[in-house]
Amino acid sequence: MAAEKKDWLAGHITHLSKLKAPTDTQKLLIFLAGKKERDAKEERTFTALIKSEKALEKKKKARAEV
Repeated sequence: MAAEKKDWLAGHITHLSKLKAPTDTQKLLIFLAGKKERDAKEERTFTALIKSEKALEKKKKARAEV
């Protein structure tokens, strides 16, 4: 499961970095993903951003099915 999460994250970070105009939230996610060491606050923020991005993807898929 952890490997699957890392694979998704790596692919998603690559996708976000190729966007012409990523949002501020996406820019922060890219920045935090590139950091080698994160403090506790940054780690909580990073985790929340990942959850948010996954929810947005789920929403897009649901919208596409309708």
